[in-house]
Amino acid sequence: MIRIAIVGGGIAGLAAAWELRPLAESGRAEVTLFEASERLGGAVRTDRESGAVIECGPDSFLARKPEGITLVREMGMDKELIEVRNPGSYLYLRGKFRPFPPVTPAGLPASLSSMAHSHLLSPAGKLRALGDLFVPRSRSLSRGEDVSLGDFLRRRMGREIVEHLAGPVAGGTHLTDIHELSLRATYPDLARMEKEHRSLLLALLRERTPPAQGGAPRSPFLTLRNGLSSLVEGIEARLPANAVRKSSPVETISRGDGGQYFLRTGGREEGPFDGLVLSAPAPALSAMLSKSFPELARAFSEFRYSPLVVVGLVYPQVPENIPLDKGGFMVPRDEPLPISGVSWATRKWGFAPPEGGEVLRVYLDEKRNPGILSLSDEEILERARKGVATTMGITGAPRYSRVYRHGAALPQYAVGHPERVARVRSLAAQWPRVALAGALLEGVGLADCIRTGREAARRLTKGIAEPSA
Repeated sequence: MIRIAIVGGGIAGLAAAWELRPLAESGRAEVTLFEASERLGGAVRTDRESGAVIECGPDSFLARKPEGITLVREMGMDKELIEVRNPGSYLYLRGKFRPFPPVTPAGLPASLSSMAHSHLLSPAGKLRALGDLFVPRSRSLSRGEDVSLGDFLRRRMGREIVEHLAGPVAGGTHLTDIHELSLRATYPDLARMEKEHRSLLLALLRERTPPAQGGAPRSPFLTLRNGLSSLVEGIEARLPANAVRKSSPVETISRGDGGQYFLRTGGREEGPFDGLVLSAPAPALSAMLSKSFPELARAFSEFRYSPLVVVGLVYPQVPENIPLDKGGFMVPRDEPLPISGVSWATRKWGFAPPEGGEVLRVYLDEKRNPGILSLSDEEILERARKGVATTMGITGAPRYSRVYRHGAALPQYAVGHPERVARVRSLAAQWPRVALAGALLEGVGLADCIRTGREAARRLTKGIAEPSA
């Protein structure tokens, strides 16, 4: 029987454990998942204390990426899947809610018509965006270099496209300024479109890229009726007994003379293990590996993460003049507000409290609130309520409020990210039977993390079946 350790109990680690479950149930493998905190799921966490469903982290996964739906169906939870009731969103710009036009995942207008009719672009901004038809290809991309999404789009389509469309959409997805975001790691199709068609607008016309947000007839996002934590809880309940070790932070990882691996947690050595799935955040992995695998530890230390705070608020009612016909609104960076957006969870998903009212999820990031993680709950709540009062006119006290902190919400896909990922993969490959998983690698969404977790488990078991060097 082989022994496998999974380090990190976020959704990627849980997906790896699920993939290995048949081996464990057949007695061919012993799988142990080590999680540092007292709960599984990582950023995935659902608060149900108010009687409503309030997501503390991500609230959905992409339907077009099959890994999320596949896992839900394998668990027999098909009937729990729900779509967004009110797709699309607004931008709060200069004191008004302005509807987003149909846009691509990167935040570009999905068509010339959607750009022409958008209230988020001035006539001068629309004219500048049309300049994309005459801008030559990027020399940096032609040389195989990486560039930032913001610089790429500003050069091709101008400031307003960046600040009023791509910035809120792509920057909101990745919790960063898109002038720091790697084009090749996040939206490589844009580089391909420029290379093949010279112009992004020509590419949109020729390829007829379907809208992915703000105007699609059906939402591309799915969630679960009782919140995403039900997916975490379902996996945990189906894993073999004693397979999960919560409140067990791994302090060090080492390799014995026989090629097997040992973990130290709680001052005690665990092992030997024949293989490892490493799905914890990069800073934690760097610390674990610093003594035994210093070069790999240094490579992990080069990645940075964005903190995020989500504030859940339940109000008895909201002003009647608020256009609650979409999923919420985003706030561009040039607006002097402490919040980056609000999700109208009741209208978006139907997550209403039993006694009525509206559930809001308010987002506060580090860029607008330096040192946000060091602020007290009271200070954070005050900023969230100020943002809600300014944008929505809600001045009364909420019936329920809760602050959810994410110190390492998402890895930053900064310029040069593909090269950094390639380096950690190359270094990890030097150690037999070690596989990587998680949001650090090839996408920050839930479906991406599920895919990397399951792929890591498959690579690991395939490697164990073969003679090791």
